[in-house]
Formats: sequence, structure tokens, C-alpha cells
Amino acid sequence: MSTRYFSGNVISATRVEPADEFGTTSANGVWDLTEAFNYKKGASWPTAGLVNPIAFIMTGRAADNSTTIRSVDRINITTLGNAVYDSQDLPSGAAGTSHNSAACSDATKAFQAGGSGSDTITTKNYANGSVGVDFGNLTSNRNELGGYSNATRGIFGGAGGSPGVLDYVTMASAGNATDFGDFSASNRNQQCEAGGSTTRAIYVGFESDKTKSDYINPSSTGNGTDYGDTSANHNNAFVASNLTRIIVAAAYLTGDTIEYNTISSTGSWSDFGDCTTGGWGAAVANSTRCVFAGGTGPGGSSSTKDTIEYITIGSTGNTTDFGDLVAAKRSVNGAAPSTPSVVGS
Repeated sequence: MSTRYFSGNVISATRVEPADEFGTTSANGVWDLTEAFNYKKGASWPTAGLVNPIAFIMTGRAADNSTTIRSVDRINITTLGNAVYDSQDLPSGAAGTSHNSAACSDATKAFQAGGSGSDTITTKNYANGSVGVDFGNLTSNRNELGGYSNATRGIFGGAGGSPGVLDYVTMASAGNATDFGDFSASNRNQQCEAGGSTTRAIYVGFESDKTKSDYINPSSTGNGTDYGDTSANHNNAFVASNLTRIIVAAAYLTGDTIEYNTISSTGSWSDFGDCTTGGWGAAVANSTRCVFAGGTGPGGSSSTKDTIEYITIGSTGNTTDFGDLVAAKRSVNGAAPSTPSVVGS
């Protein structure tokens, strides 16, 4: 006779247990107060409004600028300290994505799309040791593109032509990406990154014009609209946001300037401060803090960095040290379930 489990007043072949303490987790069943109290003490009882603070720093290139690092760095955005490796690497081969990919997130899993010679979209749950899963494919092989997401859609913009192409997926359902539109002009191609609110996605910095930015309405489809010019170059930049302010920082080989803008407006960007890295790294954020990880050296240096630094989004000023990656990594992107455009706060 096969084993049966009885938990949450449910009889099943596998034990029914809540997975973690975050508000996106369900606790299916009928639980008594003692059971709920014990799970709460063990930090595995879902709490409404509690957001997972973990972020992933995804596939990148090592300091030799040729070796691909598929180990995923884990950080807690709310707590300063060094990164640790997740116990499960991202996949390689046909099911895996590469460096120079785009990343975004929903409330439970990270998405990585495209990269050097790839059209693959891979997801990985934020639980330590989860296996990367094939989600689908972009509309074409794309390199040096940026990712944005709200609660329902992931949108991957850049590369694929001049102007750059925009694709989208519905994150709850695995499948191939659908064409969204194109950027607004031919000088907006690849090397962009993205941030925004729940209702506006902004892509900043392009290879052909490093000061341009476009915005789209993520709930519809169509081409991008000019958003405004930055004062400094920002190709391969760090880009992240809360719901009101978007941050762009650094540029590959050309600068370490940080600028900001109000998402709901358009027009010129304003000076925020400086960072110690030169772009081509990962940016992740929650409602108050933006974290930059990895990338290259500032001021024209092509060295690869293991640096993690942060800013407080609502203020201005230079970056502050956060910690270090496990190993130096460039051509990398990041994802976090606490992304404000995903959680709506």
C-alpha cells in the first residue's frame, strides 16, 4: 500500500506544506492554529504583503572576458553583505541562455532571455537550488537586450535590427514570445536596459545613440515613444527603478555618472551622483534601494568587477559599498521578485 500523508486536512500522496513565508505563496488546506503557529515560527507560513528580498545576478562572463559563468549569485537587497552562489547553476546548451541576455521577474521566478547567439527564455524559481526551466523562445536570436516586467508581462527590448525589436511573454504561461513593436528610431538598437512603473516601461541607452531613451505602455502593444535625453552616455548601463523614479548609471568604457528621472514625465534627466563601476553589470531594486552588481571598471577601464554597491532611490549621491560577488562577472543582468513594477509598491 502506498504511503499517504495527512496535512492541512488533505490526504495526498505527497505532503502538503506551505513553501515559504512570502505573500505570493499559498497554504492550501484547512489548518488548525497549532499547525499555522508552528509554520509561522519556522518562517514558512505565508504572510500577506511580505515580499521576497532575494535577487539573482544571472549568467555573465568571467574576468578573462571569454569564460561563461552560469553560477547564479544570490543577494538579499535589504541586507548588506557578500553574494553567495545558488546551489543550482543555470543550464547550458540549447536550454540555456548566455551572457548579454535580458532579465526580469514575476513574484516567484526569474526570467533570462536571449544573449550571445540565443533566442532561449529560461526561468528559475527563487528557492535555493531550483532548476532552470525552458520557458520558450524570443522571436529571433538577440544579443545585448534589456528586460522589464510588471505583474503579468515580461518585455524584452533591443537588438534584432535598427530600430531594436520588442517582444513580450505572459509570465504565468510558458510559451514563445510575441512581437510587441519596435523602438522609435533607427539609432535605438541594442545595449539598452529597462525600468519603470506598472504602467510605463522605459528603455535607456543604445549602442548607436548612448543618450536616448524610449517608453512604452506595457499592457498594450506598439512602437516606442521618445522619452528624453540623458546628459551622459549610458550604453550597457545599470537601470532600475521604484514606481516613481528611474535610475540609470554608468556606461561601458565611457563613464560612471548616475542620472534619474520621474517615470510619469518626459524630458531631460538629472544628475544623481557617481558609481565606482563602468556599466555592463546587473541592477536590481526594491521600493527604496537600487543595487548595482558586477560589470566593468570605470573611466574607460575594461577590467571585470566583483563589486556590489547601492544607492537610496529617493535621495541623490554617490554609491555606497554593499559587498562583493562570489567572482568577478560582466555582461550580466539581474532579477528580483521585489521589483516595484512587479509587486505594485
